[in-house]
Amino acid sequence: MTPLVGRVELELFGTSLRGLRFFVAVAQGLVLILTRLAARELGGKLLAQVVAALAVGIGGHSLVNGTYFKYTPIDYLWWVLVALRASKPARNRTERGGDQCYLS
Repeated sequence: MTPLVGRVELELFGTSLRGLRFFVAVAQGLVLILTRLAARELGGKLLAQVVAALAVGIGGHSLVNGTYFKYTPIDYLWWVLVALRASKPARNRTERGGDQCYLS
């Protein structure tokens, strides 16, 4: 996926450094938004959602990896999407009164 994104960036922006960092910055912004949504999906109130997003943003990973192009930010975005998707069945089971909370 990363080489495809790099090729699209090269075609759209040429060899511009800002262009090279554009999609990576967008990916890291989406990670913050999706982290907040995951916290909400798990039942967190507004404060918990903000703390989760700040922990991801200030924790270093988003700040550092959002500044240069490599595979890690794109991969990180996909894993956050997987975690968000995996949290939905777990929450649905606990809301129905099930005592088992496993992901499948």
